[in-house]
Amino acid sequence: MKFPGYLLLLFAGFMAVAVPAQEPTYYHYSVKEGLPSSEIYDIIQDRSGFIWVATDRGVSRYDGYEFFNFSTQDGLTDNTVFNLQEDSKGRLWCITSNNRLCYFSGDSIVAYRYNDALLKFIGTNDRYKNIRSFLVDEQDNVLLGFLGESYVSISNTGKTERKKINGNSKRHYNFDFRFVNGKLAMTCQKLEDPQTDAVFTYDFGAGRKELVVESSPMRAGSYFVGTGRRDGSVVLGTAWTIYYFREKQTPLQIEMPGPIIRIYEDTDESLWISMRQQGTMRFPKGQIPGQAEGRRFLPGKTVSAMFRDREGGMWFGTLEHGLYYQPSPNVKTFFSEESGLPHRIVSICKGPGNIVYAATVKGKVLRFTSDSLTGEIDLYENKNTLELNKDICYDARTNRLIAVTESNMVEIDFDASPAYKPMGGHLGGNRAVLFDPADPSFIWIGRQGYVIRLAEDQISKQPGRRQVYMFNSRIDVLCFTKRFGLLTGTSDGLFVIDKDSARRLFPGEDLLRSRISAIAELPDGSVAFGTIGRGLLILQNGKVKQFTVAEGLPSNILNALALDEDGLLWAGTNRGVSRIELENDSIHVHNYTVANGLPTNEVRELMASGPFLWIGTSDGLCILNRNDMQSAGNPPLIILRKILVNGTERMRDSLASLRYNENMLDVIFTGLSYKSKGDILYRYRLSGADTGWRYTRNTSVRFMSLSPGDYTFEMYARNSDGLWSSRPVRFTFCITQPYWRKWWFIISVSLAVLVLSWFLFSARVKRLREKEMMKRRIVEYQQKALASQMNPHFIFNSLNSIQAFVLGDDKESVMKYISRFSLLLRRSLDNSMEPYVSLRDDLDVLRAYLDLESMRFKEKINCEVRPAPALDLSRICIPAMLIQPYAENAIRHGLLHKTSGTGSLVIGLEMENGNLVCSVDDNGVGRELAEKLQAQRVNHRSAGTSITGERLELLCREAGKDYFFEIIDKKNAAGEALGTTVRFFLPYTLR
Repeated sequence: MKFPGYLLLLFAGFMAVAVPAQEPTYYHYSVKEGLPSSEIYDIIQDRSGFIWVATDRGVSRYDGYEFFNFSTQDGLTDNTVFNLQEDSKGRLWCITSNNRLCYFSGDSIVAYRYNDALLKFIGTNDRYKNIRSFLVDEQDNVLLGFLGESYVSISNTGKTERKKINGNSKRHYNFDFRFVNGKLAMTCQKLEDPQTDAVFTYDFGAGRKELVVESSPMRAGSYFVGTGRRDGSVVLGTAWTIYYFREKQTPLQIEMPGPIIRIYEDTDESLWISMRQQGTMRFPKGQIPGQAEGRRFLPGKTVSAMFRDREGGMWFGTLEHGLYYQPSPNVKTFFSEESGLPHRIVSICKGPGNIVYAATVKGKVLRFTSDSLTGEIDLYENKNTLELNKDICYDARTNRLIAVTESNMVEIDFDASPAYKPMGGHLGGNRAVLFDPADPSFIWIGRQGYVIRLAEDQISKQPGRRQVYMFNSRIDVLCFTKRFGLLTGTSDGLFVIDKDSARRLFPGEDLLRSRISAIAELPDGSVAFGTIGRGLLILQNGKVKQFTVAEGLPSNILNALALDEDGLLWAGTNRGVSRIELENDSIHVHNYTVANGLPTNEVRELMASGPFLWIGTSDGLCILNRNDMQSAGNPPLIILRKILVNGTERMRDSLASLRYNENMLDVIFTGLSYKSKGDILYRYRLSGADTGWRYTRNTSVRFMSLSPGDYTFEMYARNSDGLWSSRPVRFTFCITQPYWRKWWFIISVSLAVLVLSWFLFSARVKRLREKEMMKRRIVEYQQKALASQMNPHFIFNSLNSIQAFVLGDDKESVMKYISRFSLLLRRSLDNSMEPYVSLRDDLDVLRAYLDLESMRFKEKINCEVRPAPALDLSRICIPAMLIQPYAENAIRHGLLHKTSGTGSLVIGLEMENGNLVCSVDDNGVGRELAEKLQAQRVNHRSAGTSITGERLELLCREAGKDYFFEIIDKKNAAGEALGTTVRFFLPYTLR
C-alpha cells in the first residue's frame, strides 16, 4: 500500500543490529493466528478488557482465544486505521487514512455523523491532508490535529472552526498539532531554514509553555510523537531527538541512535521509546535516555505501538511482524547461538560474589555475573568422551569449580588456560558431587548404586583413601544438613550417611520411601523433600507432612528445591515454579508458568542468589527478580458474550419472564486473561437448579429442560495464577408456569371438574334410575303382554271352542285343541320367566297360538310362519311374546271382519343389514274399516299392541339396537283395502 507522507517520515531511518544476551518470553501473533495484517499502528485495551489492534487492513479485537476482525464491510470508514481512543462513554473511536472518523458501539460500527462537514472543511488543502491525532471530550466535541497552520474543532452540533496558536497564521511556518494525554502539543519550524530553528509548545494546563530549540537539526522534518508523564514532565520526540522538559525547568535535548517511532509511558511510570528497526527501549521510573541505559526489547524490529494490559503483560505492535505479547518483562531468558542455548540446564550453582554457574546437557558450562553472560566453556569441544552428564559444584573455601562429565570429573577455571583439566580416577558418569563441609579435601560422589567419600588427592589413585556406601538404587541428590548430616536421595527413598554406614531415615515412614529428587533444609531445622510423583514432603519433629496438587502445587513431580534469602521455599516442577510459604500445617502456594514468562513449564533446576531466582529449564536458562514476582497480579475479567434461549439470542432485559417452553438456555462468555493463554477455569452455578458449583474450561454452558421458577446464574473465572475474578457474571431470569399450572387455571379446572363430576354423577344416577325404571317397565310390560295374551276373553273363547267341539261330538278336534291350548299355556309361562328365549321356542309358541285361532275360526284363516332359511333359530334369542300380539291384532281386527274369501296371515323373519326384521302381513279389511268397527264396540279396549310397542321400544334401547316400527296399508288401484303389513326390528342376541 502507499503510505501517507508523514508515514514515510515515520519509517525513515537506519537499521541497527543488537544481539542481547537475554530476552523475555514472547508470544507472537500474525495473520496465521487471525490478525488481518502484520502491519500494526496502534494497540489499546478497552474498559471491558478486550485488546484492540489497529492495522492497515482493519481493526481486530482479541479476547485471549481468537481475533475478531472488522473492516469496511462491517462499517469502518476505511481499512487503514492509524489511531484508537476510548471516550468517557466507552465508545472506541478510530481515525482512518481517509480522514473519516467512526466508533464502535457494542459490536456495531457507527460513522461519525459530521464526517461530511469535516471533509468539506478539509477540501483539497494539502495542509490538512492527514489527521495527526484527535480528541473526543465528554460533550462529544472533537478536536483534530493536522500538519498545517491550525487545528480543527467540531462541536457536538456540527459547527467546524479553525483554532490558531497566538493568532499566528504566517505561511512560512510549518506546524504539527498533536493531542498528547488530552492536552495540546505542537511544533513549528521556519520553512526558509527548517534545519536551524524549531519551537515546541505544550499546554501544561495553567497555560501554554514554549520550548525554543536553536541550531538543532531535525533531520526528518517536523513529525513528532510524545507523551505527558505522571510526574508532570513532557517527553516529545522528533527524528532522532528526544526533548524532555518540565515546567520552570531547563529542557533537555537527547540524541537517540535511530528515528523515533513511538513514546509511551507505562502504568509503572517507566518510559518506552521505540525506533525504526531497533525495537523499543524501556527506562524505569525516574530514568530518562541520556542518564540511564535502557533495556532493549525486540531488537531489529520496528515497534509502532506499546501497551501494558491490566494483568501486567506488555503488547508490542510492529510494522512488519505483527503483534508480540510478553506476559512478564521481569522473567528473562538467556539465549545465544554461540552459547548453545536454549538447551536443557542440568545444574546451577552459586559462585563467588554475584557469579552464578550453569551447565547444559550438551557439555557447556556458563558463567553469569548478575544477569549477564560473562563466559562459557565447551567441555565437548574436540573431546567426544566429555559430554556433561549431571552436576557441577563450587567450593567457596578453595574457590574451585568441579563438573561431572560422562567419563571423568574436571576442574574448571574460566581465567586459566586451559580452562578445564581432568581430575583422573575414572570417576565419570557420576550423578552428584559435593564438597565435604567439614574438610574440603574430601569430595562426596554419588554414582549408580553407591556413594563415595574420597580424598581429593587420591582421586587418581586406586584404591586410595575412600569410603564406599552401597545402595540398591540410583543416587539422585546429596545434601548436608545441620541436623541429620549427609542426606542421600535415591530412587528407593531417603537415606542418611554417617561415619560407619548408610541407613534409612525413619524407616517406618512410608512417604520417605518415595523417589527423592531434591532436598532443602529450612530455617527452622525442618527438611523439605521433592519427590517424583508424591509431591512435597516436610520432615518436622519426626513427622512427615505431604503436600500435593490438592494444596495448590501445579504438579506432584518436583525436580528441584531452593531456599531464598527470605527463607521462602521455591520448587521446580514439570508444570512450572512454585513459591511456597509454610504456615503450621498448611502451605500457601503461588505458581509461575509460561503465562508469567517462563520459556517452558518443565523446570529442572533452581538456585536463589540475592534478589534473583535462577531457573534451569529444558529450553534454557531464565532469571527472575523475586521482588518483582511478589504481586499475585490481577484477577481475570469475565465478559458475558451472549445468552441464547432455545437457540435465539436474547437480551438480559427480556429474561424477566420466559414462557414455560423457553427452557433451554445457553450462556456464552469469555474470561479475559491473556497471560493464561486460554487456560482459564470457570466455576458456575444456577441457583434454583444447582446445589453446588460446577467447573468447566469451556466458554459456554447449556441448561436443558429447565422447570418453571426463578433462577440466578453466577460465574467466576480463575486465571493461571490461581486468582478468581472479583466480580462475577450474574443475571436472573424467570421461567413462568404454564397456564395449566397457574392458580386461576387450577381453580377453574377444579371447579369445572367438580361441576362436571356433579353432572356426570347426576347423569349416572339418572341413567341408573332410568335403567332400573326401564327394567321395571320391561318386566311390567312383559307381565302385561303375558296377561294380554292370557286374558279372560281369550280363555273364554278357547273354552267355548272346546265346548262347541264337545257338543258336536268332534272328539278329535277337542283333543287337538286341548293339546294346543295346554302347550300354549305351558310355553307362555316358561318363556315369561326368561328375558331372552331362542327364536325357535318363541316361534313354537306362536305357531301353537295360530293353530288355536285357526281351529276356532273353523279353518277360515290360514296362518303361516316363514323364517328365512339362513336364520339360525337356535342361536338367535329374542325377548318372548313380541310377535304374538301383532299376529293377534291382525286376526281380530283384520281377518275376523273379512266377509269373503279365506283370511291369510303370514309372519316373516329375515336379516337386513344386521337387523332382525319381523313382518306381519294379512289380507284383512284394513285399518280404516277396522277402526270404524272398533269404534262401534262398547267397553272394549285393545291394549295388547300398544303395550307390546312400548315394550319393544324399551327393549331396543336397553340392547343398544335401532328401534324401527312401520305399518303399511295395502290397497289396490281403486283404493280398496287389501290388508295390512306391520314391519319392525326385533332386538336379539346370539348364544
